[in-house]
Amino acid sequence: MKICEIAHGVEFSFEFRDWNSGIQNIYGLEIRIARELLGENRRNNIPPSLLEYCFSKRVIKEVSYPQILREDKIAACNSKFLNTELCLALYNMIGLGETGLYTELNKNWGKIEETIDIYIDCLKDEILFGEP
Repeated sequence: MKICEIAHGVEFSFEFRDWNSGIQNIYGLEIRIARELLGENRRNNIPPSLLEYCFSKRVIKEVSYPQILREDKIAACNSKFLNTELCLALYNMIGLGETGLYTELNKNWGKIEETIDIYIDCLKDEILFGEP
């Protein structure tokens, strides 16, 4: 949680070269950890400067469902990269979805949550049994 809270000091008054800097994902991760482990709702902790940046750059429209699930990439990858693809999908589903900023993700949140559970189970099986 401390690592996530460090992101609160990031300044958004300058231009990011690439929006996908991961800062918004850190906020999403904090929101999920706070909800699941602490029973807290931190969805409103996103600073206005980040919100303004998202809306001014039309970032909100860049994230879509079902593309965020990365199903095509997961199905096409070989077993060597399966864990990587699952982790990347989880990173974006949790990181972006938990912020509540993305209308399309909000509309499909139930399906995304189910997919999050499935991907986590796949990763757990890999760790426990050493097989994809």
